[in-house]
Amino acid sequence: MADNKARILHLLHFLEQYTDEDNGVTLERISDYLAGIGIKVERKTLYNDIGILKNCGYDILCEKDKQFTYRLLSRTFELAELKLLADTVSASRFITNKKSRELVKKLESLTSSFKAKELHRQTSVVNVTKTENERIYYSIDAIHRAIEENRRLTFKYFDYDVHRQKVLRHGGELYEVDPISLVYCDENYYLVAFSIKNKDKRNYRIDCMEMVTVAEQERELDDEYLNVSQTELTGMQFSMYGGNRYTVEMSFDNSLVRNVNDRFGSSVSFIPDGKCFTVVTDVEVSRTFFSWIFQFGGKAKIVSPPDVIEQYHKMLAESLDSLDEK
Repeated sequence: MADNKARILHLLHFLEQYTDEDNGVTLERISDYLAGIGIKVERKTLYNDIGILKNCGYDILCEKDKQFTYRLLSRTFELAELKLLADTVSASRFITNKKSRELVKKLESLTSSFKAKELHRQTSVVNVTKTENERIYYSIDAIHRAIEENRRLTFKYFDYDVHRQKVLRHGGELYEVDPISLVYCDENYYLVAFSIKNKDKRNYRIDCMEMVTVAEQERELDDEYLNVSQTELTGMQFSMYGGNRYTVEMSFDNSLVRNVNDRFGSSVSFIPDGKCFTVVTDVEVSRTFFSWIFQFGGKAKIVSPPDVIEQYHKMLAESLDSLDEK
């Protein structure tokens, strides 16, 4: 019985690798393949094995041209879906070039050898700098485990100097945090966590973390963090840079509907006002928020509150002063 199971599995693997909707194989070729791996089989047995696979839900088509051929039509993923996944893997910043190639190679095993070459398409990826941190996958796994097990995390955090060498922040001090969630934003992975030292919520880029360790101590998060949704937690931030929270009123030219909708989502109401529309929403105000407003020139402006308008004017003035100094 064990030999029968092994033979059927080898038959299925062969059909998956060497057949698809455009390419079939004969019983003779199947028999030769099995013989090559030490399995001798009669034609009648192959008929029965193919019947068993069909009864298990595999869509195997038998057609007669000059001779009978068999092809496996059912796949877990359609070719178009695999192409999309391969393109996404290749374009992701947080996946290294080496890991991208490995993952695409694994995706190839989910289709026939004839279709696999189509996953290596010349998709243009513009302005994407891939991370060089091979440990990021283990860091992500550790963070998930800490959240699931309600544990504290420790890690070291680094930047790069002008020579592109790693420099540990705070002299290599070990960061201690209670993890809240993982967020994928602007092509980077972030850990949203409560800093034990600073007593506030902070965001950390995962590709800049190393020595990520799940501690024995349990998290001590308040309900405001444990019960809040990820959307509520990060929706007010711009590029994961936090700041003081304000209810901000903004006015936009009608040509910016798509830009504003992409930024705030459909949950924020647009109030039409002739050639413009108004948006009122909570924002964690930072320089990144001001930069987002500035990119639209005179087509976007902050209407209120006065404190945020003053901060925006101050940032613009500082930028102009720095140009004058040069």
